[in-house]
Amino acid sequence: GGCAAEAMRVVGAMNRIGVRWTPGKQNGEPVRVQFNLPIRFKLEDPLPYEMIGPDTVYVEFDTPLAYRKGEEALTAFLDSVLTYPEIGNDSCLVGDMDVKMLVQPNGSIKVLNVNDFNNLGFDFQFEAIRA
Repeated sequence: GGCAAEAMRVVGAMNRIGVRWTPGKQNGEPVRVQFNLPIRFKLEDPLPYEMIGPDTVYVEFDTPLAYRKGEEALTAFLDSVLTYPEIGNDSCLVGDMDVKMLVQPNGSIKVLNVNDFNNLGFDFQFEAIRA
């Protein structure tokens, strides 16, 4: 899967559908030529919302969301409740995680996903959600 597989599929389709190139020449004779074909992938322009189950979730809005007590208070809160999992004590693991949350109109949250960028493991993911 992925972009490499899609690039190979598209280039492979050239022969199947009859796309032909003008070959390079050496001393007036056609020769094999190595060529790097740049293929650019781009995402479609995103919609201002996503559908999560039956709900519309906005990703563009007039006023951005904010932690009610401010960003410094959020940092202080996380520092006060986040504990380093015991499993990491022997390995000194450090790294980053993103917790994807859905913030409801009443301000409550629902965890949708955790991205463990450094493969810290389940105990760290659980702690990120618990905090």
